[in-house]
Amino acid sequence: EIFAATIFNGRLADIFSLGVCLFMVLTGKPPFFKPGPICKYFRFLKNHGIAPIVKHYAVGLSDDAIDLLTRMIHPDATQRFASVKDILDHKWFVTTDEKNDDDDNDDDDDDDDNAK
Repeated sequence: EIFAATIFNGRLADIFSLGVCLFMVLTGKPPFFKPGPICKYFRFLKNHGIAPIVKHYAVGLSDDAIDLLTRMIHPDATQRFASVKDILDHKWFVTTDEKNDDDDNDDDDDDDDNAK
């Protein structure tokens, strides 16, 4: 949107950028090298979405992670999440947070056993 030199929504462009950063954190690779029609990877993203790119890298992301990335890096800005709250309320974050809480509780149980 920014490189198209047209009017765009800065918040939605930021969500796209945040999605690209999250993609790189989760996969260790960029989804494309230069945003715009010159880059074949960006054209692929625009035409097919992010899911096939994730599957190509074969990093084993959960369906929830792929859904989150899809809703952040959607080529159509009107189809993206509208806010950071939407992102944080996504099932991937909620599920991941619940797993961390369970892990913390497991550690607490171990500490209680050791204290006895």
